[in-house]
Amino acid sequence: MALLAVIYGFASAAYWRCADNSKRLQQNAAEILQAVEAGELWRGDVRLAQTATTNGDLLTLAQPGDTVEYRFDKECIWRHSARLQRTVCVLRNVGASRMGEERRATVCAWKWELELQSPKKPPFLRPLFTFEAVAVK
Repeated sequence: MALLAVIYGFASAAYWRCADNSKRLQQNAAEILQAVEAGELWRGDVRLAQTATTNGDLLTLAQPGDTVEYRFDKECIWRHSARLQRTVCVLRNVGASRMGEERRATVCAWKWELELQSPKKPPFLRPLFTFEAVAVK
């Protein structure tokens, strides 16, 4: 009977550990998907931009008929549309964000480097993303 209790205890611990890991894997996949969707939205806005300026944690994109701003503040990436008069958080749990231009031979490309927060300290894997886009003029 004691042996059965020990086996049940180990099996129970293994089950709950697997359940926790499965839940965290699902959360990681959802966060990665949200980051990729935010990156594609950003790339689309950069492609439409006629002019773009950056000032610290603020990127301003002047588009035909609209001005779109991206701002990193309070662990969120905020997107503001002047035409819609609407500000939305496109990505949460952001640890670091940097948007800047990169001069290349014939074009001016824009680069967004993004790091999501990791619940573990120190993180087992740092969730880093890089998005690049060029305005089509």
